[in-house]
Amino acid sequence: MDNKIINTLYGEKGFFDKFSIPNADLEIIRKLILSQFHSVLSNSHPDLVDEIKKTQLQDYHQLEAKYSSIKHGELWPKVNRIFSHESKEIFRNLDFFKNLESQLGPISISNEEEIHDEEVYWRLARPAGNDVGPLHADRWFWDLGHGTMSKDFERIKIWIAIFNEPGKSGLRYVPGSHLKDWPYTGQERDGFVKPLIQVSDSELEIKKFLSKPGDAFIFNDKLLHGGFTGGSQSRVSIECTLMIPRTRLN
Repeated sequence: MDNKIINTLYGEKGFFDKFSIPNADLEIIRKLILSQFHSVLSNSHPDLVDEIKKTQLQDYHQLEAKYSSIKHGELWPKVNRIFSHESKEIFRNLDFFKNLESQLGPISISNEEEIHDEEVYWRLARPAGNDVGPLHADRWFWDLGHGTMSKDFERIKIWIAIFNEPGKSGLRYVPGSHLKDWPYTGQERDGFVKPLIQVSDSELEIKKFLSKPGDAFIFNDKLLHGGFTGGSQSRVSIECTLMIPRTRLN
């Protein structure tokens, strides 16, 4: 398939970083996440509803620091950050997704948690919190038994910055790392086995994706990547795994 995105993902780089979503789409996604954010917090802390409703996503860390009853790790397991079916359908029908399908063809979204038929989820990372994991390749999760899919498909990932400060928070990656098999082990964390790379950061040529809100990073699921935090805002991003028929890659 002669496609610049696919060719880049399966070429020397392993990622495509020249894709952004329209401002109108960004605002819709922000509203969808904010509604779910408020709902989860309010259900867990009904005594704080008035203050929760006044809290914006990027200011979450200020609310969390103010109230010791808010336990970040307990409040935000992945299941609480997966879009509802209705929100996912809105996401799927945004202009940027239609644009993506016009370039890649019809796309299926994976459902590795088996909660919905397709799963889109967001992340919330405090600027000074330990809320991002080590560098990893997404394929490792699948190889460790986290999710199943037909062998007729290949997986690619799309990550979109929703709230972040360019250069201070976002995504980091290792160009070309999808071309090599890296050593890792499986360790039980948060109730299931997660991969842990057996190479130190100092041995890798790590780059930062200098994103602004609305910028997307599309990548091969063997590419080493991970989040980074800092600055003065909580970082919010959204992502999903796209399944592409193998026949389309030939």
